[in-house]
Amino acid sequence: MGAAVLLDRDGTINVDTGYVSDPACIRLEEGVIDGLRLLTAVGLPLIILSNQSGVGRGYFGLSDLVDVNHAIAKQLAAHDISVAGWYICPHAPGDDCNCRKPLPGLALHAAQDFSLDLRRCWMIGDKRSDLQLGDAVGASSILLLTGEGARHSDWAKATGKPICSDMVEAARLILAGSSYPATQLQAAR
Repeated sequence: MGAAVLLDRDGTINVDTGYVSDPACIRLEEGVIDGLRLLTAVGLPLIILSNQSGVGRGYFGLSDLVDVNHAIAKQLAAHDISVAGWYICPHAPGDDCNCRKPLPGLALHAAQDFSLDLRRCWMIGDKRSDLQLGDAVGASSILLLTGEGARHSDWAKATGKPICSDMVEAARLILAGSSYPATQLQAAR
């Protein structure tokens, strides 16, 4: 069973402008391109796990969500970065679902689809719920200080979670502790 990097979307990959629904407004967070390049250079698949309650709240439709995901994928693809899978919870907080982070549903579906050993995966996000999802499935987690990360940094410190300023720092942390062949790691750095 394989390893992967599980990523939150808004505030982690792209700038979170609040209920992101306009593909024309997508801007990637600083360091995302360089950080994701480091991870993909050693063959780690990138899988996005994202709560998108704007759909469940009626703020935007599923087609808007698909368009935003496509815009993000297109910006990443322009730098030869591909997302292996997109797992989205469209439910509002009060809905009864097991896919809304921090519940494990999204990660479990990804694990099944990609034959992942979640204990070998990393979860990177800017919110406590992202890291709690990592805990729920046995993945290692990193809090980014992008997006809402600063709001959750005290909790992350108290629970011993690594805190990184951006995706580049997170990627370097993952690679430093990995068991990838030295030749792959040297090429990635």
